[in-house]
Amino acid sequence: MGKEGIEVNERGMEAFTAIVMGQTLGRAAELLNLTQSAVSHRLKDLEAELGAILIDRRKGLKAIRLTPAGQDFLPLAMQWQELHGKVAGFASKVPAHALRIGSVDSMNNHILPPLFQALRENEPPVFCEVSTSNSAVLYHKIESREVDVAFVLQELHFPYVAAKPFTRERMLVLRTDRDNLPEEVRAEDLEPRFELRFPWASPYQLWHDRVWPPEEVGELSVDTLLLIRNLLRDERQWAIIPESSIPFMLERNLKVQALIPPPPDRLSYKLTHRYPKSTIVEALEILDHLITKLDFVNAYAGLL
Repeated sequence: MGKEGIEVNERGMEAFTAIVMGQTLGRAAELLNLTQSAVSHRLKDLEAELGAILIDRRKGLKAIRLTPAGQDFLPLAMQWQELHGKVAGFASKVPAHALRIGSVDSMNNHILPPLFQALRENEPPVFCEVSTSNSAVLYHKIESREVDVAFVLQELHFPYVAAKPFTRERMLVLRTDRDNLPEEVRAEDLEPRFELRFPWASPYQLWHDRVWPPEEVGELSVDTLLLIRNLLRDERQWAIIPESSIPFMLERNLKVQALIPPPPDRLSYKLTHRYPKSTIVEALEILDHLITKLDFVNAYAGLL
C-alpha cells in the first residue's frame, strides 16, 4: 500500500479521522464544517496518495466500515492527529516576534527600560533577549549576527553595520548636596584630583584633557554609574554624568550642576545589520515605530 516519499496530506488525514469518529459522512462534514462532497473528495485524495481504499463505500451500509487497509492505517492516523495537535500547541506558544538586543550598561539601566516595556506591551508583543557589552564588542556582535539590534556610545565603521543616531543628552556635574550650591559650576572651581572618572567616548575625553591636564587628574576611575553613586561621599568629590541618569543619582543626597564650559553632549547610536534576516524585519519595524513614538531624542529635556 505504500509509496516512498509520500507527504502527509493533512486535509485527507483530518477527513479520514473525522469519518471514523463521526461514523457517517454527514457527521464528519459537521465536525469539519464542510460539505459532504468536500469530505468525500479529501478522503479520495488521501486514498489515491496512499494507493489503498480505507473505507468501504458499498451501498446499504448504515455506518462506515473500514477496509483491512483502513484498519491498519487507523492507528497511524490517530497518532498523527495527536502529534499534529501537540505541534500546533507548541507553535502557539512561540512568540511571533523576538529580538536579541545588546546595549552598554548605562543605557540598559537608564534609557532603554521604557522601550523594553513598550515592546512587551505592543500588540503583537515583541519578546526581548537583552544583554550588556561595551560598544566595540557590540559592533562585532551585530556584524556576526549574535544580536539583532544594539545601542552604543561610539560611532565606529564596520562594513556590514548600519549606525543611526539614537539619543543626545547633556553631561552634568554630580556632587554631594549642600546648602547654597549654585545651579552652575565653573571647571576651575572643581579639583581634578577628586574626580570620579568615567571613560566616556573619545570627544568627551579630548575635551576633558583640554580642561584638566591628565597629570592633575586623580587616580580613581570607575566603569559603572552605580559605583559613582556609591562612592561619591566627600564634599570635594565630583563626577560628570549623562542627563538620563539624574533620577537614579538623586535617590541619594546628591545634586547636579551645569558645567562651564559645557562638555560635549553624549551621543548614542542604534546598530543593526545592513542586511537583517527576513525573520526579524517586522520586529525591527515595530522597534523603530516605538522609538519614534517614545521620542528618545527629546526625552531628557528639562530634567535638570
